Amino acid sequence: MPSPAGHLIAGVAIAWAAECFPPLRPRARANNSHTGPVPAITPLVLACGALALAPDLDILLATHRTYTHSIAAVALAALACGAIAGGRAAPAGATGFTCGLVVASHIVLDWLGRDSSTPSGIMAFWPVSTAHFYSGIDLFADISRRYWKPEEFIIENAVSMAREFVILAPAAGLAFWLRRRWTEGKSGVRRCSATSESRVPNPESRIYNAPTLPCRVRPPGRARGRRLEAEWTRIFSRRNRSSSW
Repeated sequence: MPSPAGHLIAGVAIAWAAECFPPLRPRARANNSHTGPVPAITPLVLACGALALAPDLDILLATHRTYTHSIAAVALAALACGAIAGGRAAPAGATGFTCGLVVASHIVLDWLGRDSSTPSGIMAFWPVSTAHFYSGIDLFADISRRYWKPEEFIIENAVSMAREFVILAPAAGLAFWLRRRWTEGKSGVRRCSATSESRVPNPESRIYNAPTLPCRVRPPGRARGRRLEAEWTRIFSRRNRSSSW
């Protein structure tokens, strides 16, 4: 079964993918000179990372791969997180669905991984059924907890985690790229230097360069467009009168 690192990558990837869409899309940071990029770590990303690891806490209760690896755990996580988000004036439905999907991803990854324990698999459909389900695909290698065997605990686990990274990291990278592209594109943020605002020309000066656009570009409405047109007409007519002398 996957390691905590693999589950963490999957949970963060789901959070980044969910933030591509309007209900959970984060806002860009506002700096003094321009609007900065969207932060990579948001409260939703932190919550999804914690939820991706939470089902394995049943190891402390000696009930691993049972109740916390079931559809009941998915429903409980979705309802609890949705209620918390609603109390904080956040999108309750979208947040609950995302958090439930993160817990479900833990179950799916464990189902796809190799399991050498007895009984093999996870009790995925509890409380409807107490049967254990195991795919037999062995997409992920088994993680050893026998710390008294250094070769197995260190070397083999490192190879297993590297395999998980190769499989899951591309999906997380794609989710992060789409999130950054869509959030910055929808918010109207354009990358530029910090000094672009300071290079706006002085209308009273006779010698100046062409005007530069500010970093945050908003399409002007009809009234605003007419005001801008009248302002630039006044500026250039004043310049022409001054140069005629």
